[in-house]
Amino acid sequence: MKTKLFCLLILLTILKLDLISQSIGYNYQASVRDSEGLPIASQNFDATFQLIRGSQVLFTESKSVTSNDFGIINTRVLFSEADMRDIPWGSSALTLKASFKGGGEEIMQESSIITQPFSAISGS
Repeated sequence: MKTKLFCLLILLTILKLDLISQSIGYNYQASVRDSEGLPIASQNFDATFQLIRGSQVLFTESKSVTSNDFGIINTRVLFSEADMRDIPWGSSALTLKASFKGGGEEIMQESSIITQPFSAISGS
């Protein structure tokens, strides 16, 4: 009986540690359009997201994404806990650069990060 309880306690501890180490990030939505301004619907893209300060790349994530019937891409740019600690959130302006390649198209976009996670800045 004690062995079963001990094994259950270890299993619950492992599950809790896994939940604690979940990645956090930014929701990202983009409308992808061709050179004529028409939506690129139901297309697979290789996406690369970079967090940049000045000319220094602080973080990079690559993934596959698919546009919906209206040419909209919804995804989440994920940071691990280690990434969050290493990014100097409060020191200067940050830029999120997104690039999408697929279907003969290459689309790039940059946007300033205005809202920054306060817990990452405070270290708690």
